[in-house]
Amino acid sequence: MSNPVYRLLLIDPDPVFRLGLRAWFNPLVDLEVVAEADTAAQAMQILAGTAPVLESSQPLSPRQPALKIDLVVLGFNIGQGSLNPASALELCQQLKFQYPALPILAIGFPQDGTEFSVSFSRAGIQGYCQKGQPPEELAIAIRQVASGQTYWSNLPQNRNASDLSSTRIDRPTSIWAAIGQNLYWSGIQQIDAALGDLEMERETFSLSTADLIAKAILAGRMRELSAARWLVNRLWQPGQSRSGRSSPSFTPDDFPSGQSLIAPDRRDRPPATSLANLKTIQLSLFNTTVAKIQENLANLTPTVLEIDILREAQKRELLYIVLRQIENSLSELRFAETQLHQVSEKRAIILRDVWQLSLTEFFGKYYTLTDPKQGNIGVVDVLLQDTEEIAATILNKIPQVVELFSHLLFQTSLVIDSQPYEVGTPEAMYRAEILLDNLLIQIANAVMQPLLNHFADAEAVKQKFYTYNLIASRDIERFRNDLSWKYRLETYVAEPQAIFESRHVLWGFAGSGITQISIYAPRTQELQQLQGIRLAVTLALELQDAIAPRLRSAVAFLGSGVVYVLTNVVGRGIGLIGRGVLQGIGSAWDENRFKAKGRSQ
Repeated sequence: MSNPVYRLLLIDPDPVFRLGLRAWFNPLVDLEVVAEADTAAQAMQILAGTAPVLESSQPLSPRQPALKIDLVVLGFNIGQGSLNPASALELCQQLKFQYPALPILAIGFPQDGTEFSVSFSRAGIQGYCQKGQPPEELAIAIRQVASGQTYWSNLPQNRNASDLSSTRIDRPTSIWAAIGQNLYWSGIQQIDAALGDLEMERETFSLSTADLIAKAILAGRMRELSAARWLVNRLWQPGQSRSGRSSPSFTPDDFPSGQSLIAPDRRDRPPATSLANLKTIQLSLFNTTVAKIQENLANLTPTVLEIDILREAQKRELLYIVLRQIENSLSELRFAETQLHQVSEKRAIILRDVWQLSLTEFFGKYYTLTDPKQGNIGVVDVLLQDTEEIAATILNKIPQVVELFSHLLFQTSLVIDSQPYEVGTPEAMYRAEILLDNLLIQIANAVMQPLLNHFADAEAVKQKFYTYNLIASRDIERFRNDLSWKYRLETYVAEPQAIFESRHVLWGFAGSGITQISIYAPRTQELQQLQGIRLAVTLALELQDAIAPRLRSAVAFLGSGVVYVLTNVVGRGIGLIGRGVLQGIGSAWDENRFKAKGRSQ
């Protein structure tokens, strides 16, 4: 069988270095450079399919880059250039967040190889080597990482390429281990390829009945493949990583915040009972949420959301950013050794910081709009002026944030239907997913609300963010009016009703779109604080509960009486009259027939 051809994306700020790599790769038939980038932004555009590349390619499924790439070769320079070690590490984090299954090989300098290789290994990438290595060793590293293995070159400056064999941490210990490793990874790649093909096929279906049936069949096949992948990972020999690649035996504590979203299969979730610690639980929870964000994000409820105005790609990007900021907040709280009681005290500050950082990252700190009268306007600066309003209308009303954070930081139990569930139980994991989904959607709504208040009809904003069916001025105003009515109804009707019924209404991801779910929660204290119209709504509901059963009983009694009179009195009377009429007609008919017969005789 012929060797596979690995398609490479070169990222390095030095054009001479990229040119040299391309020239050296040309004679190698199994290594093909399909795209180049000199900045992190250009690399992300290439992967998203919005920048020109060296060669066109068919788009892949949503969880993979738009351009088919087997390996990212990321080089960086020492200093303060466009890709220094810090920015290169940040780019690795972003790539691993958006494209978890995409292998990355970092290339640094020999004098700092040991320090940087450790940092990049914790970022979740698959390999690190040095720019001073011979080209033959670089080709070995590229082939090894692209094929699903790892390569780590922790060489001090005074060592040469002959010592590489002792520094590579993924070399099998025996020929049988090598054969088993190759067979295992080959099977995993086949399963992943089949899953990707099925996802691409599913995206082409319409809403017709036949296509929906076919889509359901494909979903069943995908579940079978996912189950097979999970089983292979669980049955594989100890010492192999969950992804099937030989890798260092890192523990969950080795992965800092922002680097945990690296699972190659979004459905490959370990059971809650096998989770070792809180960071592993958080890893599983966030991986599950990433998988759900990659599905359809259409709003399936009649209630309008602020993020409904965004295109699907922008909506997904915003949710990713919010999720990353939440994970960073958890890491900062853990690093600051925050106490349990302080989580409740700092709740408003935590949510405000997550909202502000998400808003700044999504729109861009220096994003400006040009106004004929006011000139250039800093969008983020204007939006952040609504901090107090956003906190009052959205952030402060997000339910059970303290319970979720305490659960992930201090192993506190989650109370579900008045029953406490410990960390790691299936019930607690499912409730944590629901709470995290709702938190993501609500903060994303909070990011979009000030934009709709200040720049809703700005043409540059519409072209960059809005979905195609909400770009006309009339459609935008109708959308804003729907949002205004939603908040009025929620404030004066829906929220008091939910408080009176001891429940929270949460938003969540259901695979086919965004839906709502109600959970039980004691809200007696909130009920006692209701005033004005909100209190009148609860009194009206209580009056309805008191009167409605009696009224239904009275109506039922009167209805039974009316039915009895109509059937047994009026009906029988009408029946007797009708019977007499029919008998008279029959007698007259018989008499006429007898007379006619007599005449004929």
